[in-house]
Amino acid sequence: MEKSRSIRRAGKYIEDFLEEYVVLDLETTGLSPVTHEIIEIGAIAFRGGVKTGEYCTLVRPKTRISGFITNLTGISNDMVRFSPTIEEALPGLHGFLDGRPVLAHNASFDLGFLNAAYERHFGMPFPNDYLDTMRISRKLYPNERHRLQDLTERFGIERDGAHRSMADCIMTQKAYECMREHCRRQGIVFR
Repeated sequence: MEKSRSIRRAGKYIEDFLEEYVVLDLETTGLSPVTHEIIEIGAIAFRGGVKTGEYCTLVRPKTRISGFITNLTGISNDMVRFSPTIEEALPGLHGFLDGRPVLAHNASFDLGFLNAAYERHFGMPFPNDYLDTMRISRKLYPNERHRLQDLTERFGIERDGAHRSMADCIMTQKAYECMREHCRRQGIVFR
């Protein structure tokens, strides 16, 4: 039986520490990539731990942003009124990613939304391979909690701007590098 187009995945999970990657975070109107929409895209490229570029945009959804989401993210309907639609924003993100691996926290959430958007607008699943700080944390610290907030507390990472895409990208990258350093010190090798 053929898989539904909405759940096809092109990119594969990478369980490793890479020198070059793009940290990605999305803010959305809810939890379902089928019924909710992307309202902010943030992506920061790193090579050798050094930032090499960024892409960030608010996205104007077709439906109104709820008060709950505005309270959580700080993103209001007024803020996105003149922002690009997802159809207008995706080509810029796709070009910025340029096939590089994507790092996200709880990657299945962000990639679920991107996969649905790519299917609708490009007719293909999201193609990039990916890493997930949540999965790495679960492997390294099986008896701990693994939310991004938990990782920032564990590693003493500042949480300014949580639930905004660029701030979450920075926290995710710092947590990734802390876990890389933990593995280096402990002699832990993934693969």
